[in-house]
Amino acid sequence: LIVPYLMRLAVDHGVAAGSAGVLGLVAALNTSATVTAFVVQGVCGGFTTFSTASVEAIGLVRERRGVTALAYVLASVLVCVSAVLVGMALGRALV
Repeated sequence: LIVPYLMRLAVDHGVAAGSAGVLGLVAALNTSATVTAFVVQGVCGGFTTFSTASVEAIGLVRERRGVTALAYVLASVLVCVSAVLVGMALGRALV
């Protein structure tokens, strides 16, 4: 039971982190408003759906797994913010 959950968690965070890294890269490259909107809303938006993470967290709470839900939320924020910072650093290095 825990292994499938951990696999789903790893995939969710991997996709979200990748998208967050791309967002940071686009932000650092100072692209045009059109390119930024396309990448942020069109491409990355489909992979970083906040509502999906919220549903996962609420599902864990409903299963009386509050500590796991809290860890999930904190890990989501930490991983994605870190990925944005890495993407921004990469973008600054490229400019």
